[in-house]
Amino acid sequence: GVIECNIPEEARAFKPLDPVTEQMGHNVADFLVSDLKKGHIPPQFLPLQSGVGVTSNAVLEALGQNPNVPVFSVYTEVVQDAVVKYMREGRIKDASCSSLTVTNDTLKEVYDDIDYFKKHLTIRQSEISNSPEVIRRLGVIAMNTAIECDIYGNENSSHICGSKLMNGIGGSCDYERNGYISIFTTQSTTKNGCISAIVPMCSHVDSTEHDVDVIVTEQGVAD
Repeated sequence: GVIECNIPEEARAFKPLDPVTEQMGHNVADFLVSDLKKGHIPPQFLPLQSGVGVTSNAVLEALGQNPNVPVFSVYTEVVQDAVVKYMREGRIKDASCSSLTVTNDTLKEVYDDIDYFKKHLTIRQSEISNSPEVIRRLGVIAMNTAIECDIYGNENSSHICGSKLMNGIGGSCDYERNGYISIFTTQSTTKNGCISAIVPMCSHVDSTEHDVDVIVTEQGVAD
C-alpha cells in the first residue's frame, strides 16, 4: 500500500567554500572560458552536468559569477543549491535533473515560487537524465569529483586506499563517458597536505584515461 507522509526530507548544507575549493572552481571556469574563446565550445555554450558536494558547488559558484561565461543550461542527475541560486539570478536559464538535493530553505524557496521554477526546472526519469544518447547529442560538459587521479589520467572517486568504500559513483560514468568534455576535480593533497591526490597509479579505478579529458586541482589544469 501507499502511506501518506508529511515529514519533509532533510538535506545537509555543504561546508562553506574555502580558498582551495574556490580556486578549483575558478580554474574550471577559466578553462572553459579559454575553450570558449578558442572556438572549442560554441558561443551559446553547452549544457553542464555537475556532481554533488562542496567542490561541485564551488565550480557552479565560479561559473555563475564569471562574467565571461554565457548564461547556461544544466543537464544533470542531481540539482543542488547553487543551481537554484543562479537560476533565480538569471545566470542559469534552465535545468534538467532526476532529483533535487537541496537544503530545506532552498526547497521552500522553490515551493514558494513554483510558478517561476516550473518554467525553468524539469525533473525527468533517470532513463532520460542519464541516457548516453541524450548526453552525447546535447554535448554535455561533465564535471565530477575524484578522490585521486594518477599520472596516466585514470581516476578513483569511490575508494580510500583502494579498499575502504567512501561513496558510490552515482551517474558520473554516464556523463563522463558520453559528454563532450569530461572534467574531474580533486584537491592536490589531503590530510593537511600529507597525502597527494595525484599519484603514480590509482589504488582503485572508476574512470579510465580513455574517458577522462581534464583533471583540475587548486594548482592548475591538466588537459
